[in-house]
Amino acid sequence: MKKVKFIHVVYLLCICCLSLGLFGSCKYDDSDLVERVDNLEGRLAKLEEQCKQINANINSLQIIVNALKEANHITSISNLVENGVEIGYKIEFAKSDPIHIYHGKAGADGARGEDGYTPLIGVKKDKDGIYYWTLDGSWLVDNDGNKVRAQGLDGKDGYNGKDGKDGEDGKDGKDGKDGYNGSDGKDGKDGYNGKDGKDGYNGKNGVTPKLRIKDGNWDVSYNNGVSWETLGSATGGVVPCPIKSVEVKGRYVLLTLNSGDEIKIPLYNAITIKFEETTIGMNASSQIDLLYTLTGGDNVKVSAIGEGVRTRVDESAKKLTITTDANFTGGKVLVHATDGNNVATVELTIVKEVLVYIEYGATEELSYDGAFSGIDVEFIKEKSTFSDSDKKGKWAFKGSIKGVVSSAFNGKKSLRSIILPEGITFIDESAFLNSGLEAITLPESLMEIGQSVFLGTQLKEITIPANVGVLGTSAFEGSDAGTMPLEKVIFNGSKIMEIEPYTFKNCVNLKEITLPESLTIIAYDAFFGCSSLTKVVIPDNVTEIEKTAFSQCTSLTEATIGRSVISIGKSCFDGCKKLATVICKGETPARLGVGAFMKDDGGAKYITSVKVPKTAVSTYKNAAGWKDFSDRISGY
Repeated sequence: MKKVKFIHVVYLLCICCLSLGLFGSCKYDDSDLVERVDNLEGRLAKLEEQCKQINANINSLQIIVNALKEANHITSISNLVENGVEIGYKIEFAKSDPIHIYHGKAGADGARGEDGYTPLIGVKKDKDGIYYWTLDGSWLVDNDGNKVRAQGLDGKDGYNGKDGKDGEDGKDGKDGKDGYNGSDGKDGKDGYNGKDGKDGYNGKNGVTPKLRIKDGNWDVSYNNGVSWETLGSATGGVVPCPIKSVEVKGRYVLLTLNSGDEIKIPLYNAITIKFEETTIGMNASSQIDLLYTLTGGDNVKVSAIGEGVRTRVDESAKKLTITTDANFTGGKVLVHATDGNNVATVELTIVKEVLVYIEYGATEELSYDGAFSGIDVEFIKEKSTFSDSDKKGKWAFKGSIKGVVSSAFNGKKSLRSIILPEGITFIDESAFLNSGLEAITLPESLMEIGQSVFLGTQLKEITIPANVGVLGTSAFEGSDAGTMPLEKVIFNGSKIMEIEPYTFKNCVNLKEITLPESLTIIAYDAFFGCSSLTKVVIPDNVTEIEKTAFSQCTSLTEATIGRSVISIGKSCFDGCKKLATVICKGETPARLGVGAFMKDDGGAKYITSVKVPKTAVSTYKNAAGWKDFSDRISGY
């Protein structure tokens, strides 16, 4: 390499001069020569960086041409900024990775001799509609003098196979009665497929020129580095960005090259089509009009295909009409929207509308009185019944019932039981407050139980479904101490994160409860006065047990504190005179509020054993509040 040889010669000259300086009578200052060598290496490094930038721009142009070929879309354009200075563009595509196109940086000035130049690489569409590479505005040609394409040639189409023979027509179905069409005859068997034609030959890959700097010159390769052609001296100049400007015009991005050529690429314009409901209830032999909203796209066409139903689209009114026949049992509708480039689809489920029954037990027939809400809910009196013999009844409804409204059965002492159907997602506040309710079946669809819903009822046992995430304040509270007979609560994989204040306050008969693993907080007075509760296990996700949460649980003998608890509030276990064993799973002692645990009562020990991880015994014995029980702390 000329660069290496030159530097070696310079170093030899330096050594000779130094030798003369050491052994001769004269002195020589080589600092200027060293500076010039360093300057040369710096200039070459900057030129190589320019070369990388040019190649990056060339590859970006190749991607842009491919985007045109593949009907790709630009999703966004942004400026590239470095140290507050714009250095190029970032262009993002819908179907490919983003590209960076850089403005060039100034190269080092040449010391002597003629200035070199930086070749201007671009692409241009010829009269044949194909993009070719250009150099300084002229066509790039290969060694044979042919223009170099910026995209590969398509392979030739294979020959078509011979058509298979048509299958025999099926027999006609019998005519139906009363003018209805009979069932269609069975389709004939498909003919045999013809043999596939031979694949066409693959077209040649497009060529992306590569640049390099060698021996102080710009070299270009049109065959991926197999051979190189010298363009000229690489002594300096500014690397130009091949793109002069980027403009958004309407639904397109206009890229103007330095050569004056323009490339037009469509902007991505996502289409959305929405209906208010995607599950539609319909009766047999009925018709319904559904309005839709449409956004995005240009000249969007909307169509619909029905399965088990008939469809018609009115694009001007943005309306879909669905019609059922006499034998309707259910169906689906696929709605398709497209502008030729972008697509959106929506699937509608059409269900046969059926009556919903809510079963109940009572000492007397109960009226409906708007206790349930939902979509198109209609009470059907003629289908509702009550039996004086077994004291059971049912309400019949049309529509989709979603919830029990606030105070729906407040104070109705005659109510004994109720089975809520699937589809109900909420029970609003005070829905069964101070009623005579003794038993209830909750649907798996239930998500929320509001404030005071079961306060003052006669429930003895209840299962909370898995989807319930909200359990309101005072949900099961006894209106007065001793008035709530609730004995057992089962959380069936519930998503509840907080037991709110007073939720189970004064449930004096509550003997058993397994708290959900999703729980993170137990609020104040949550289990206050649950005097029959004998054992409690705090889940590992709980971080805080607030003040008086278990106060006056006078039958409590054992409490297990989860590993994540960081705070146990003031008087949390106050009055728990039978609490003998506390098991702590955490390595770090929880912060204790004043009187969180009662130590003794007139000399009689409450807590006789505090069990903690073996590795944490010393930590607990020296922790504030816990050290009061140091003589009772042991490891497990």
